[in-house]
Amino acid sequence: MKIKLTYIYIAAFVFIVAALVIFSPDNSTEKKDFSSMEIPNDEMREGTPPTEQPPSKSNVSESVLHEMEKLKIQIDENPSDTLSMRKYAELLSAGHRADEAVDYYEKILTINKRREDILSALTFLYFDLRKFNEAEKTVERILKVNPKSTEALFNLGAISANKGNTAKARKVWKDLIEKYPESDEADLARSYIKKLR
Repeated sequence: MKIKLTYIYIAAFVFIVAALVIFSPDNSTEKKDFSSMEIPNDEMREGTPPTEQPPSKSNVSESVLHEMEKLKIQIDENPSDTLSMRKYAELLSAGHRADEAVDYYEKILTINKRREDILSALTFLYFDLRKFNEAEKTVERILKVNPKSTEALFNLGAISANKGNTAKARKVWKDLIEKYPESDEADLARSYIKKLR
């Protein structure tokens, strides 16, 4: 039994049209109202704080508070435990207690002043706090430890730009591009130089 080619074309055409109708996005101009929608209350979201409230001590999960207490005890028992100090500082920072986090990062640096990871974290904290002078001093500390740190060089330019010193930012970024043209930070510097006024 032979099926005519015409019937196959018609069936394929009907199938394609049906697929387009079923799977095409809704392009109606009618504005949808999502204001009455709520986040599903399922296993994945169970115990999450309401989205209307910013993170604060009152809505931090018990597990995070317990972890912080545990780390604090470890630090008190062993004041040279820089790993616990770092974790504690990160939690403080995430909990909007940046000033306390700075203290712990500085304690780590009294134990080992060459810790680039800690100096970088401290730079970002100062930058987020809009303490650009402290951020700049910290980046300069990184560059004393590692003068070839492309991340620190890029950040020095970003801090200078945020302080309003676009000439310095441009110079730092051009030097970065010239010395380390293949680095990711050089790519970023190229795009940011274009945005300087």
